Amino acid sequence: MSAAARPSPIDAQSVRAHWTCPFCALLCDDLATAHSDPAAASSNPCPRSKASLSRLAAAPAAAPALIDGQSAPLDAALDAAAQRLASWSQPLLAGLATDIAGARAVFRLAARTGAICDHMDGAGLMHGLRALQDRGQFIATLAELRSRAELVVCIGTSAVERFPLFFRRIGIGQPGSPCQRVVFLGSVPPAGMPANPVVDVVPGSGDLCADLQQLNALAAQQWLGQTDAALRQLAEHLREARYAVLVWEAAALPAEGALIVEAINRLVGTLNRSTRAATLGLGGSDGGHSVNQTLTWLSGLPLRTRVAHDGLQHEPHRFDTTRLLAQGAIDGMVWISSFDPQRTPPPSALPLVVLAPPAMAPLVRAQACVFIPVATPGLNAAGHLFRTDGPVVVPVFAMRDDALNGVAKVLDGITRRLERSA
Repeated sequence: MSAAARPSPIDAQSVRAHWTCPFCALLCDDLATAHSDPAAASSNPCPRSKASLSRLAAAPAAAPALIDGQSAPLDAALDAAAQRLASWSQPLLAGLATDIAGARAVFRLAARTGAICDHMDGAGLMHGLRALQDRGQFIATLAELRSRAELVVCIGTSAVERFPLFFRRIGIGQPGSPCQRVVFLGSVPPAGMPANPVVDVVPGSGDLCADLQQLNALAAQQWLGQTDAALRQLAEHLREARYAVLVWEAAALPAEGALIVEAINRLVGTLNRSTRAATLGLGGSDGGHSVNQTLTWLSGLPLRTRVAHDGLQHEPHRFDTTRLLAQGAIDGMVWISSFDPQRTPPPSALPLVVLAPPAMAPLVRAQACVFIPVATPGLNAAGHLFRTDGPVVVPVFAMRDDALNGVAKVLDGITRRLERSA
């Protein structure tokens, strides 16, 4: 990046007022005071954010590009990446942990190369997507939970393992919160839940599909057999609540997750005949929602789609990264992980192009790949991300300038080289 193209130095007061944490899809915007210096984040209440900042702050702010383990100028690395992509008959663009601008550039590169696109959390994302495609959904926002939800039911998740500040974000236990009860179905409450509201645990049978089937029948007052008393009571609470939100987490669902989400959606549909209810699916971190939403509005189809000159092919089962690697269905992979340097490419003998923060360089130096360091949106680059609740786009701001290129600029540089060589 030339000096003229670099953003101006970051004002610390502006960072404290406006910085948004990008390290999970909650996109919390009230942690900035603790993060004006990433090395001084001891007052940050979020363990995930603290761990991410510590990993990135401990690593060098810059690293050279690598070609098969050897340092190289950026232009040489871009040339090598373009040459390798041009030689692949079926490339995979995977990982895809980037922001909206990066996702746009992913689509442009996919259209040029006929690539398949899949996110590193694609398996979880597909659970909700397939249920949405089949029957539709009533979706709540974080603001609605905070301002209106009387009853929150966490199904198969405690929520806080991957979204540590979830209950804080929706105002649980805070003055003025409308929430009167939080129920955990098939999961246990996290430590530190406040005494108010009431916290209930419904252990269930250990089979979420079966429990939700029974709960659906109870909510519709159609169950004729013997019932679990705790499920019966939960159904009563759901029918009586003026606004209930059913929370599930994509990454916590088992293999039959799409069926579970469909049962949750059906339960919400039943409740909405007499009261008000909605769902909130927790997921979309590492740019998952950003890439999926962007590809959908650009192409009309979501992730796990092949973009080619002869049309689009969406295969949510076949185009899973793990399956494609196991079946030898691709001959090269571009791996993008701009948020977490620990999320390295899956083990494979395939030729690789890797775009990631400088902290990943030591982890891939021994591999035969082209490594290009990129900026992390919200740390050393500005950008936009979709929040976990779907339609909300949040701007993220750079905390510092490390003179690193963003994913979009790197991918567009590769695409231009492919166009020139065509």
